[in-house]
Amino acid sequence: MIGLIGLVTLLAFCALLYFCAVYIVPFAVGVWVAFWAIHAGSGEIGGFAIGAVAGVALFLIGKVIFQTSRSSAVRLLIVMVFGIPAAIAGFNLVQQIWPLVLPATDWQYVIGLVTAVATGTIAIARLSVRGTGST
Repeated sequence: MIGLIGLVTLLAFCALLYFCAVYIVPFAVGVWVAFWAIHAGSGEIGGFAIGAVAGVALFLIGKVIFQTSRSSAVRLLIVMVFGIPAAIAGFNLVQQIWPLVLPATDWQYVIGLVTAVATGTIAIARLSVRGTGST
């Protein structure tokens, strides 16, 4: 029973880390802004709120610029800003979790590369998805 609970917990933790990896740039900016706000004297709750707003605002601004820009250079820049850190985070996620479950092998790097491509692609796809409004 402990083994099953441990496996479910590990999978839930990996899912949480993967979600954070897809949104790594807004998440990181939100954390940095939250720490700045806390050290500036806003308190923990205020810092968390300011950081959350900053992270969401960054993602929404990037998404709007990506969707409305006609310039392929601007779109490529936005894709690189959001996609490359997400891919790196996805690769590092596998490199850190793999030794907890299995011994190190060459497959660790193969799965890491597959995860990096998937994470980067999903981060880019999240930018390009339009809202579900009725317009």
